[in-house]
Amino acid sequence: MIERFFATWRSLTKSPQFIVSMIIISLIAALTIFGPLVTRWDPWMINVDMRFAGPSANHWLGNDEFGRDIFSNIVHGARISLFVSMASMVFASILGTAMGMVAGYFRGALEVLAMRGTDVLLSFPPMLMAIFLVALTGPSVFNLVIVIGILYTPRFARIAHASTLAVSEVQFIESARAIGAPTWFILLRHVLPNILAPLFVQFSLGLGSAILIESGLSFLGLGPPPPAASWGRMISKARRFLAISPYGVLWPSIVISLTVIAFNLLGDALRDTLDPRLRGRLARQEK
Repeated sequence: MIERFFATWRSLTKSPQFIVSMIIISLIAALTIFGPLVTRWDPWMINVDMRFAGPSANHWLGNDEFGRDIFSNIVHGARISLFVSMASMVFASILGTAMGMVAGYFRGALEVLAMRGTDVLLSFPPMLMAIFLVALTGPSVFNLVIVIGILYTPRFARIAHASTLAVSEVQFIESARAIGAPTWFILLRHVLPNILAPLFVQFSLGLGSAILIESGLSFLGLGPPPPAASWGRMISKARRFLAISPYGVLWPSIVISLTVIAFNLLGDALRDTLDPRLRGRLARQEK
């Protein structure tokens, strides 16, 4: 297992997509963790004299309509966006993987019910469903995590279901059943480790999508309520003054775009490395 991990890591480090994505993600993570130590300004401190000021030595990204430091607000907004996306994907991956594994292993009516339920959820656009559910439950960080997690649970369930169907008929699974191993042991010890690769890819791709949904909901006023900072809310407020100063819209939009692109590049790199079919195709191309 350890040798396989290091072999996968060596393959990943040869991928330009992986290197670029990790650089961007590391910078954003460092900004989230250590940003408050670097910024000198309170993100909620109003300074009327600095309204719509451009970038300067004191305010690196300029000031918004209230004279607040844009960089400080982006740093605090990163905490909300990254926490919501990470927590919702953890929730979706655990619930969806468990659902897909159980449906794929036991089959029957349970499989039909679970998979048809995922088909129903996947038939609706994620943003439309997110707006509907958040409008019902109310805007809060906890509700955002649950709503986005529920929206992406079907994706993990379908991947886990398809992978479990393929793995459950392999000889070592049949051997484990023959010797009387408990079902939970077979699922956790033999099935789960063999279906993790596509789930990791979906997890990284889902992080970028979750950030887009959280930013979109915040833009519409359905994100975490004030005083919590949010990239989407920053854009929503600053767009009214776009003709006066573009910085309030420009910088949060750039950060959102870079974050989403980084997670998508990470997902592509993981897919190219972990998918045996793509790995073999890439190896033949290199030769």
